[in-house]
Amino acid sequence: MRFAQSLMGLAALLAASNCALAAPLLAAPRVAAYDGYTRLVLDLPTGITYRLEPLGAALRVTLTGIVGTPATVNVKKPELSGYIIANTAGNTVLNIVAPQSVSERSGFRASILEPATGKTGYRLVLDFSGAFADITKLANPAPLRLAFTPAQPLTVLLDPGHGGPDAGALGNGLREDTLNLGMAMRVKAWLERVPGVRVELTRTNNAVFSSDKRTDLNARAQMSRGKTLFVSLHANAVPRASWNSQFGVETYYFNPLPTKPVYVPPLEPQVLAGLAINPSAAGPNATDTSPVTMTEKPILDSEPATLISAPVTSFTSAPEDSPQPAGLEQPATDGVPSETAAPTPLEDPNLIAPLEPAATVIPAAPVLVAAPSSQTVAAPLTTPAQIGVSLTLPGLERVGASKMLASSVQSRLLYATHANNRGVRSADFYVIKNAECPAILVEIGFVTHPIEAQMLKNINYLERVSYGVASGVTAYLSDLATP
Repeated sequence: MRFAQSLMGLAALLAASNCALAAPLLAAPRVAAYDGYTRLVLDLPTGITYRLEPLGAALRVTLTGIVGTPATVNVKKPELSGYIIANTAGNTVLNIVAPQSVSERSGFRASILEPATGKTGYRLVLDFSGAFADITKLANPAPLRLAFTPAQPLTVLLDPGHGGPDAGALGNGLREDTLNLGMAMRVKAWLERVPGVRVELTRTNNAVFSSDKRTDLNARAQMSRGKTLFVSLHANAVPRASWNSQFGVETYYFNPLPTKPVYVPPLEPQVLAGLAINPSAAGPNATDTSPVTMTEKPILDSEPATLISAPVTSFTSAPEDSPQPAGLEQPATDGVPSETAAPTPLEDPNLIAPLEPAATVIPAAPVLVAAPSSQTVAAPLTTPAQIGVSLTLPGLERVGASKMLASSVQSRLLYATHANNRGVRSADFYVIKNAECPAILVEIGFVTHPIEAQMLKNINYLERVSYGVASGVTAYLSDLATP
């Protein structure tokens, strides 16, 4: 009896060994570093399925039908620390440690490529970068509405930073002045759909008030008089030595006291019912609740990161381990200069493009400068009893209101984009320091980061950024209502 049991046990062991031997062996992952991201490639046989689970500090990859050699490998790249391979419950599991964090919509991109030369099956390509954010098409965004009915329209002044002889930051085929203007137009389109809100711009083309920088900035700040709030839109830049390490969105307000950044959580825009508004007081589109329809050609949507793959039967044709990350292939065609006409990126490692310089800047050969073409109309003041706060605020009260506005915009911007959170910060920028109403300066990303610059050319991402800013402004205005 005992001998028979031993034979049965040996047979079961041999059967298990044969099954294990029948499963293909996972080839060692291949890792390559590129500007702004690190790529890990898995060569998988036909029929092998995978599951991706973003866990914050790591990405878990579960492979079914293949056996891996247990290992712990240190990569030591800014975007990828290393990975651990283990076999469990009939699956091979890779835990890929990503110090810049991953989520379903950020931190990494997954794509499928044809097999490498001389191999069969397919390649699962995983690109890691903290700069990766949500580039899927914005679908069914929450309508933006005030929570109360203002007696007269609340006026939002949008300031597209730079312009005229001052191009602002340059990098990766982007000009900041053009990018800022395009973003201001997008934010304006969203806010104009909010009943009870009126929008003005400090400039509507490349013309500015003066080639003297301080004079120009002062004119923009003076336009804030009588407005409900002021939002200056900018893009960031850093010296070459920091190109790959600096990315994300941040929002500034002026505070005369030293402060540390505040990292607000992402907040979802709330659908606010509000009270009925007379359309004649809010504009012809006041009753239109449909989302803004952009006229640009849509790009290919990127699928959610968390998925279970069926055996792959079709591939994305690409060169060997194509260095182009997935989902960034098609840039926006409006508001961004073409690559052939792009300015030279920052070449001097000690040079940083100023965001809001206070010093006078007069170029050697200044271009023709003119005042903005849009008509400036003084906004009728809304009384404190109607909005809960005066439009003419004393210094520290205006600082507090500006911080609330910055927090509201940063939170909604993060929710809309899943971009890296650089926090709410205070700074001595001229326009927000001298504005006569609550004022903020929003940095929508770094044109010098190789990945983030590509996203700033992506129509879907630009729409998400503009919606985030607009929803944050709307939420702040709603909070002005008297309880």
